[in-house]
Amino acid sequence: MIGFQKALDAILTGRQFPAKLAAKLGMVDGVAYPERIIGLATGLIRKSNGKKRTLRQFVVNRPPISRYIKAEAEKTVLAKTRGNYPAQLKALEVAYAGLTLPHEQSLANEKDKFLELALGTEARNLIQVFFLQERAKKLKADLGESGALPIKSVKKSMVIGAGVMGAGIAQWLSTRGIRVLLKDVDPSRLAKGMQAIDKLNRDAVRRHIFSENEARNAFDRIVPVYDDVPLRDIDLVIEAAVEELQLKQKIFVALEAKVSSQIILASNTSALSIDAIASSLQHPERVVGIHFFNPVHRMQLVEIVHGPKTSAPTVEAAIRFVKSLGKLPVLVRDSPGFLVNRILLPYMIESERLFREGHRLANIDRLMLDFGMPMGPLRLTDEVGFDVAAHVARELESRLPYLGPLDDTLDRMIAKGWLGRKSGKGFYQYAGGKESANPELRGFQPAEPSVQNEGDLRDRLVLIMVNEAARTLEEKVVEAPEDVDFGMIMGTGWAPFRGGPLHFADALGVATVVSRLNNLRERIGTRFAPCSLLSTMAEKGETFYPRDKGVEVTESSGKE
Repeated sequence: MIGFQKALDAILTGRQFPAKLAAKLGMVDGVAYPERIIGLATGLIRKSNGKKRTLRQFVVNRPPISRYIKAEAEKTVLAKTRGNYPAQLKALEVAYAGLTLPHEQSLANEKDKFLELALGTEARNLIQVFFLQERAKKLKADLGESGALPIKSVKKSMVIGAGVMGAGIAQWLSTRGIRVLLKDVDPSRLAKGMQAIDKLNRDAVRRHIFSENEARNAFDRIVPVYDDVPLRDIDLVIEAAVEELQLKQKIFVALEAKVSSQIILASNTSALSIDAIASSLQHPERVVGIHFFNPVHRMQLVEIVHGPKTSAPTVEAAIRFVKSLGKLPVLVRDSPGFLVNRILLPYMIESERLFREGHRLANIDRLMLDFGMPMGPLRLTDEVGFDVAAHVARELESRLPYLGPLDDTLDRMIAKGWLGRKSGKGFYQYAGGKESANPELRGFQPAEPSVQNEGDLRDRLVLIMVNEAARTLEEKVVEAPEDVDFGMIMGTGWAPFRGGPLHFADALGVATVVSRLNNLRERIGTRFAPCSLLSTMAEKGETFYPRDKGVEVTESSGKE
C-alpha cells in the first residue's frame, strides 16, 4: 500500500501514526470526524463500483533497490538492538520475501517466524516482564497493621522543590488532573521549573500524547509559590528538595505543624533514610518515601519506601496514590539506597574504577550496550549528574563499607565544573545537539592496559549488580526476587530480554555466578565476595525462580 521503505518504518518500529499522516502516506483511504465517517465510507464504496482494489506498483519494491533498502534496514536494526532482539530481523526477512512471494506463502512465513520467536528465550523473558508489571498493579501493603487510610484520593497536592525532579513530579501530577502547589524558596529556580514543565507539555503535544487544550489545562493546575501559604486543603505533600538530611528534616518539621494530621508526608529522596528524615516528628508514622525516577514522564517505576515507623495505612495510601498516577509501585524497606540505587551505584562505581585503570570510555560503555543495557554506565553517570552520583555514592559508602573506598575521579571532574549532561560536559561533551567523548579525559587516565579480557570486564560490571541484587533479597529490602527484577528492569532498563539480574543468575547458574565472583574477589578486590545467600544457594543447588521458568544460556551470547 505504501511501498517497502515506508512500510518498514512502521513494521520495524511498531510506530503509531496520526490519522492525517496515515492518510497522506496511503495507509488509510480517508479521514473524517466521527459523525461523517459513514458518509465517507459509503462514498468510497460507490466510487469503487465494486471493482477489486488495484495496488500501486512501487519502484522500491523491486531489486536492486529493494535489496539495498533491506541491507540498510538490517544495519539500522542491528545498531539499535545490537542483535539482542530478534523479532525485527525476522519481520524484515518476512517483509522482504513477501515482495516476490504469493500472499498465502507470505502469511505462512509470518506464522512460522512468529512461532520461532514465541518459543525463544527472549520472548519468555519479556512475557515474564509483562506479568511482573501486572503483579505491580495488584500490589498491596501487607505490614501486619490495619486502620483507616489517611486519604481516599488526592485532588490537591504540594511539591516542595522546583528542581528537575520536583518540576517533573508536578508536571506529571497536573496532567493527571491534580492541582499542584509548587514551592521553592528561590524564585529563579521556581521560574526555571515552570519553564521545564511548559517544555514537557509542549513536547507531549508535539508527540500527540495530549492536545494543546489539555496541556494548557494541566499547566494552569500548577501554582508556583515561594512564600508561605495556607496548607489546610492539601491532600498530600511530596518533598523533592536538595538531598541534604538536615534540610529535609527542617522541611518536615515545618510541614507537620501546618498540615492536617491525616495528610501523608512523602519524600522523593533517592538514598537518605526515611526514618532519619522523620526522626524529629511527633507522628513519624505518616512519613513515607515516594521515590520517582528521572525523567518522571517516562519512567514507570516508583519506589514506595516504608521506614520502621511508617504505618501500614500510610503505605497503602501511598501505593493507591502511585497507581492512580498510572505508575507502577514496588514496596521497599528503608535501607541504604533502597532497591534500585542500591544495585545500580556499585555498577556505576565499578565502571569508574575501570576508567581509572585505563580502559577506554567507548569500550566500557559498548560492553554494557552489547549486554542489553539502554546506555553504558559512564554515559549513565553523565545523565544522573556527577554531583548527584557522588552524593549517593558517598551515602552508600558510609553505610555499606564492603563496597570499598571511592576514588576521587568524580570529585576531580566536579572541581573542573563538569557535572555531566546538565553542564554540557562529563565523560562525554554535549554541544549543538551532538555528543562525543570528552577530549580532556586523557588527563584522568593512565595508559590503556595492553591485555584486555572483555568477558572479565563484563563480569565485573554485571556480577557486581547480581551480587547486590541477591543481597537486597537476603536483607529483606524487598520480599521476593520478582520485586528485584521488576525494579531493575523498570527503574534502569536492565536488559529486559534477560529477565532481570536474579533471573539472569538462574539462567547462568548460581554456582557459576558464585565461582566467578570468588575469582574476581581473589584477583581484584573483596567487594566481589559473594553474599551469603548466593553462596548458600550454590551449595544447595537452589534457584531464585522455579526451575520450569528458568532458561539456559551460552557463554558467547547469553542466549539459548
